[in-house]
Amino acid sequence: EGDRDRMIQSACEQLTETRGYHSAWIALVDEDRGFLTAAEAGLGERFAPVIEMMKRGGFTQRGQRVLEQSGVVVVEGVASDCAGCPLADTCSEMAGMTVSLKSGDRVYGMLSVSIPDEMASDADEQSLFGEVADDIAFGLYRMELEGERKKAEDELGRYRDYLEEMVEERTAELMGTNYELKQEIAEHKKAEALIEHLNSVLGAIRNVNQLIVSEKDSDSLLQKSCDALVEARGYDAAWIGLLQDGKNFVTVKCSGFAEDSSRFCEYVMDGTYPPRIRNALAHNDIFAIADKSGECEGCPFDSECTGKEIAVIRLEHAGRLFGLLVVSLVADVTADEEEEELLKEVASDLAFALHDMEVEEAHRAAEEKLLESEERYQRMVANVPGMVYQFVLHPDGSMAFPFVSERCRELFGMEPHEIMRDANVLLDIVHPDDQAAFYRSITDSAKLLSPWEWDSRGTISGEEMWFRCMSRPERQANGDILWDGLITDITERKRVEDALRESEALKTSILKTIPIAVLHLRERNIIFANDGVEDVFGWKPGELIGRDARVLYRTDAEYVEIAQHFYPLLKTQRTYSEEFPCRHKDGRSMLCMVNASRIGGSLRDDEIVTVYQDITERKAVEKRINEEYRRAEFYIDLMGHDINNLSQVTGGHLELLLKIPDLPSKFRKH
Repeated sequence: EGDRDRMIQSACEQLTETRGYHSAWIALVDEDRGFLTAAEAGLGERFAPVIEMMKRGGFTQRGQRVLEQSGVVVVEGVASDCAGCPLADTCSEMAGMTVSLKSGDRVYGMLSVSIPDEMASDADEQSLFGEVADDIAFGLYRMELEGERKKAEDELGRYRDYLEEMVEERTAELMGTNYELKQEIAEHKKAEALIEHLNSVLGAIRNVNQLIVSEKDSDSLLQKSCDALVEARGYDAAWIGLLQDGKNFVTVKCSGFAEDSSRFCEYVMDGTYPPRIRNALAHNDIFAIADKSGECEGCPFDSECTGKEIAVIRLEHAGRLFGLLVVSLVADVTADEEEEELLKEVASDLAFALHDMEVEEAHRAAEEKLLESEERYQRMVANVPGMVYQFVLHPDGSMAFPFVSERCRELFGMEPHEIMRDANVLLDIVHPDDQAAFYRSITDSAKLLSPWEWDSRGTISGEEMWFRCMSRPERQANGDILWDGLITDITERKRVEDALRESEALKTSILKTIPIAVLHLRERNIIFANDGVEDVFGWKPGELIGRDARVLYRTDAEYVEIAQHFYPLLKTQRTYSEEFPCRHKDGRSMLCMVNASRIGGSLRDDEIVTVYQDITERKAVEKRINEEYRRAEFYIDLMGHDINNLSQVTGGHLELLLKIPDLPSKFRKH
């Protein structure tokens, strides 16, 4: 877009129509932060008070913050944060995002949008919003550069014509002067020398101006200009230095020095300038002549200037100091007004050429940035996890795909040109049972110009898939309806959703059939209960939901004692099990095994899942079994003691029998 006002108005409309922003406005300011113009979309007459406020020199609070800092400013509480702003009531239900339109060191204005709260905090949304602002600022910067470039070309043409005219005039005047001087015999030699010198100066200046037109590299232009000034025998030596910040030389080119010129360049760029250079930088005099009285005292190249006048001319254009032109006049020659004017002109032309080169360099950089932006866009499209497309519905009902990204190969196994050649190739992939509804949804979206999102079954090579289409229609001036959108493969997600539903159904079935009570507690209140609570506690699930968990325990004091022991343990371990006394709905006491688990990775608001199993009968049986076991142990011990006593008596008697001397051997053996 070449028109500034048209560009910012169109940008506002695009932001509200295609990105889902509630409203958008752009205000442009000059270099002194004075209001220039503004555009809006989604606000209408409500924006008029804001324009009047900015014309008076005021800005919204968000706008003032953005002009003083970098980055996106997000305001979630618009009504409280923007008190006094004419748009505060309009944006009360939305969040605000504002960013400066900045390119380099130049602030062109600000871009502000209102957006739902949940979108404003998204880092990707803010990043994309910042990129949009950078692109708008770059467009404004490009327009400014284009204007400067055209102006520079016009000025260069005028300067060239003016210089040629002046050269012709000076030549005519010098010829007239030469004639008059010849009449003065006493001044004959001096006149000839002066004419010869001025002619050589004019030749040098003509050569420099030809270089200005032909050379595109600043270093080459400066070096050849110095050579031209010396080679035309107009000056003994010449050097040109470019400044980085108006104080320090970053480039020095010279010609005509008897000594090593590289040492001289290093000396100048080192920053230890002789007095004449310091004076030229400190004062605004465009032209200065240093006499022969020793202004170069302390300079290691003082001998180069002995007995000569040195002219120092500032290279200025549009109020900016680009550097200095320094020439050493030939011996016994003093610069007159004509030579001073010619040197001023050549210095002005050099400064203009340097300015023009900077403009050209900025223009090239802008073009490179534009190409880089285009490449980044192509990479983004290529990396989007789906097929980016542009779809057109013509007034006659025909359809076309002007653009399809390369991802269509992965998604549908087709080349982009196949789809762009025949839109039906892609549209026919829709499952036959869904085609009527699919086409109807496209037509409805076109009529209402509303966002279009559609999940549809498709068939590729006999295999069923699911894909999602997302876009927003926009009516063109010629009556076409244009969709820019994205198609993604959601087959796997559909399978996962089906599996998840089956899993949920299975879990629900299990929870309904198991004879144990499962409760979900939040801040010790029951928010879920399965059918098993009726088997365990006699309560129906609906009777428990919303009640305090203490209803399941015998007394409040007993519940408080259990909770003080139970919940701290859950803070240090994920699950916990213990037996607790509980109470049935009919009032009888019971004993339950309670298993509890934290939800998620931490105990949040005492939110847990508990499982209760009635172990009253099991505990009674275990108690009876333990009592019988102890009784059996007692009888076994008693019987063992009696048998042991009898065994000992019998053994004693047998040992006594062995003491009988005449006991038969067969009995002794037994």
